[in-house]
Amino acid sequence: MPYEIVENNDQASENSGAFSVADKPRVEITLWPNRSLGNKGFVAFIGATFVMATLPLLALVGAAVFWIIFAFMMTTVAAIYYALHRNNLDGQLREVLHIWEDRITLTHIPRKGTAAFWQANPYWVKLVKHDTGGRVPEYLTLEGSGKIVELGAFLAPEERRELYIYLNRALGR
Repeated sequence: MPYEIVENNDQASENSGAFSVADKPRVEITLWPNRSLGNKGFVAFIGATFVMATLPLLALVGAAVFWIIFAFMMTTVAAIYYALHRNNLDGQLREVLHIWEDRITLTHIPRKGTAAFWQANPYWVKLVKHDTGGRVPEYLTLEGSGKIVELGAFLAPEERRELYIYLNRALGR
């Protein structure tokens, strides 16, 4: 799963009349895009692509057409490298959701640029799952403090469904 849930249950005894530790969130959820190709797989794939693209060219070594075909093959390998590298960089996106008793925060941390921050009172927050009509299937949004923010748009539909169920429980609904 491309998310991690950390629950903090360091609460005071119900008999003591004291509140729980306020500086730690009750729940912390970190979400990130699925990254099915790691760094070792990336190197292996580019290496295998290079070998498979250049192996048939061995028969043309010494011919004038070799350099023309070689240029096209290397352009193809370079384009594949760029696309996979760009996808790897885009995978550095993070969303961090914290839930306290008195507030909920969402921090969207893009690959480049500044982080976007949203905060609201969890009592008034509305968690909405848009089965249809959203940017993606099973689209999740949080509504509160006069804003609507999306949550985990990069997750798979079944992951958003599981997250929706968990968040409803965490918000006491």
